[in-house]
Amino acid sequence: MQIDTGGQFTQMDSACEDATVPVGGNPVIFDPTSTYEVSDLVVVHPGTQILVTAYNLAENARIVVHGASVGQRPVSNGTACCRTDGPNPTLLNRKSADVLFRSPMRLGGQVWELSPTNDRLLISLPGNYVFVLNDSAYFGDLQVEYQRFPLLPMPDVYYAGAGVPTMPV
Repeated sequence: MQIDTGGQFTQMDSACEDATVPVGGNPVIFDPTSTYEVSDLVVVHPGTQILVTAYNLAENARIVVHGASVGQRPVSNGTACCRTDGPNPTLLNRKSADVLFRSPMRLGGQVWELSPTNDRLLISLPGNYVFVLNDSAYFGDLQVEYQRFPLLPMPDVYYAGAGVPTMPV
């Protein structure tokens, strides 16, 4: 499976840069104009974590976090489009990330997902991720974005794969 994610590799960093467009200060995973159920690549670097927040998820909507194995391929200077949807295609002038494999993330027997009853998820495990919406019919009012933070202590219930909270109720 070769999915062009629009991410870019740099010579100075082995990880892929995020290829999301900030809206309101936070990088966006899905917004009301999204049309494809698989997001761009989101990278969690060592020493950081991201808090993913979903707004207006419909009753049966689910967004599953997939871990991604990423390769790269050369792209000639600004002549190849990595994203052709919309009026302004994105041109790359470095190397484009390719998702070679992906599968749903599971830790502690729990699939990492966002739902109407679980609309926030904290991911602190370094890696490459894509987010997959279960049906494009849920686009419209849906907004999913994230904030990046340094590793900080947070309540267990926010962490992906944490399962049952360990803190007293």
